[in-house]
Amino acid sequence: MSKYENISIEKLKPYEKNARIHSDEQTEKIAKSIDEFGFINPVLIDSDFN
Repeated sequence: MSKYENISIEKLKPYEKNARIHSDEQTEKIAKSIDEFGFINPVLIDSDFN
């Protein structure tokens, strides 16, 4: 069963095998979009905070 829990951003760890690599410019655009429109989809993490 899934559960929803709010955790601190500082607990998150980058996933080493993540295939999505963003340039600094793309990251800045994504951050601006989140600031303007919000973040609708939840962030899914595993028990290791990856």
